[in-house]
Amino acid sequence: MILPNKVCIFAPKIIEMDRITFSSLLIKQREKRNIGKNELCRMTGFTFLQLQRLESASNNFNMSLVFRYLVSVEAVLILCNDNNSCTLQEYDEYATWLANARNGLYSLRKLAETANCSYSAITNVERGKTVISIDLFLKLADTLGYTIKIEPK
Repeated sequence: MILPNKVCIFAPKIIEMDRITFSSLLIKQREKRNIGKNELCRMTGFTFLQLQRLESASNNFNMSLVFRYLVSVEAVLILCNDNNSCTLQEYDEYATWLANARNGLYSLRKLAETANCSYSAITNVERGKTVISIDLFLKLADTLGYTIKIEPK
């Protein structure tokens, strides 16, 4: 379920977020909950190597892994711009957010061109037919003018 938030205040955006910065937000949530890596592996079903790669951001991981991580550390992903914010608790909510966020701003083709990705990638994400990578997720959020936050539930 997508939870709309009415007010969202952030510091001015300086640079777009990269996967290393995003992964550091994940680690902070794990550490706040005092969950060790081995325990998180048991909770998520990740191998230790998968968790290491996700937290070090050495690979372009998919967002379904991020949401498994967030569920385990009892956190949510918040996307916010000047007008509104949206809290995502499950990956399935991302497609709805993306369609709503681009509505009136970008056609599918224009968003794909602006974010430097394929038209089919965006249509498949909006239809729920593919899982987006962290790099494309970050590009789309930036292109649509959204800031990303990860907070406890």
